[in-house]
Amino acid sequence: MNILIIHNGYPIGKHTGECVRTLNMAISLKKIGHSVTLLCLYSVIKFRFQKFVKKENGITIISLPTFPISHFLKIGLLYNRFVVWCIVKQRKIDAIQAEITWSSSVAGFVKNIPLITDFHSDLVPELDFMNKSDAFKKKARKDNLYALKNSDRIICVSDILHKNLCRTYNADFLPCILPCNVDFSLFSEEKLSKRKAFRAKYNLEDKIVLCYLGGTHQWQCLNETFDIVQRLHCLDDRYYFCLFTQGDLIPYADKIGKLDGCFMTMPLKRDDLVEHLSMIDAGFLIRDDMLLNANSSPTKTAEYMACGAMVITTKYAGDAPSLIEGCNGGFVLDSICPNDE
Repeated sequence: MNILIIHNGYPIGKHTGECVRTLNMAISLKKIGHSVTLLCLYSVIKFRFQKFVKKENGITIISLPTFPISHFLKIGLLYNRFVVWCIVKQRKIDAIQAEITWSSSVAGFVKNIPLITDFHSDLVPELDFMNKSDAFKKKARKDNLYALKNSDRIICVSDILHKNLCRTYNADFLPCILPCNVDFSLFSEEKLSKRKAFRAKYNLEDKIVLCYLGGTHQWQCLNETFDIVQRLHCLDDRYYFCLFTQGDLIPYADKIGKLDGCFMTMPLKRDDLVEHLSMIDAGFLIRDDMLLNANSSPTKTAEYMACGAMVITTKYAGDAPSLIEGCNGGFVLDSICPNDE
């Protein structure tokens, strides 16, 4: 079968969770015998000189610039639909899979071919939290409704997301539940075997090493993570906190100052990630009671588990609590401000 995977709004040059999910999906379909074409439509504002068509892991990847989502909407939609129609005809596509919901509508010119939409999340609560314009949120709602109405099958990252979509959009569908994941090829035995050497390198042999990997956005609850680490260190001075981020740490200067002697931070590159993760004992995934968190399937859950670490999370972190419960691989806190016990 010839399958076209579409990602409209692909973050070129970034190794994000949604990119990992999309690439893993493409590779998996290739491994079970399908011919896969991945169409990456990215903002023309971020245009770069590169090969428009290339082959990786047996997958044909087509990268084309398109108009920003919130501007030139009708022109951009017509352009995207025409591009998809041409690729479908030229490559004799049998099925289309839309990664993220605003990719579904760009298949509007294609008829009589199954459309599968992968709901990575519901974008509307995230746009609400980011104070985006009403027009942008209205567009996101329309994209969700289009995908729910026109898709032959739906994939959701979590059962919670499925239930919330049904309730919010008065929809009734039976999805395939597929949590977010990591590129397991990175987590090789060779890299994970460096745990002892890396703990010795940073003088952490007798420490209980805790970690936070990710961004520093408000909804990622880094402030609350710092508070929990500080309280743990007061209870037992063996606790040590590693913060691996490329985000802005200036707002957290006071929190960092209080952990002097039991804290380190560095902006890890992708190639250095696994060796540093190998030395941790547990990773933080603290989330507050918000709809954008409830709908999610955080990639960090799988990244921590892939390196053998436990996960410390809250009951609001999407499907992380159910994954932890399924393998007894961590702790689920009742709130972002847990008691000492």
